[in-house]
Amino acid sequence: MEHVIDPTADLIFDAAVIDISHKGISETKPLSDDDWLKVERGGYLLAESTNLLKIPRRMVPADEEGKPHQPGEPELPPEQIQAKIEKDRALW
Repeated sequence: MEHVIDPTADLIFDAAVIDISHKGISETKPLSDDDWLKVERGGYLLAESTNLLKIPRRMVPADEEGKPHQPGEPELPPEQIQAKIEKDRALW
């Protein structure tokens, strides 16, 4: 998410922005063919990135399995997350 989905989504979601501040109204929108090409590519990349979510992979590297759960980590430890995914991969 952090390195692929989020930056790619920004190409789309930040393409058209209206910013209202004490300085006035600032509007950003795609105007040129290059601007629209960035939005189009972002859409293709975002759509294709869903395939990355379908690739089976471990939630935790094998050498870190069984590591004690630390405060501030996700609600479930990686082993439990992995078990839920493997129970119904189609639902995942």
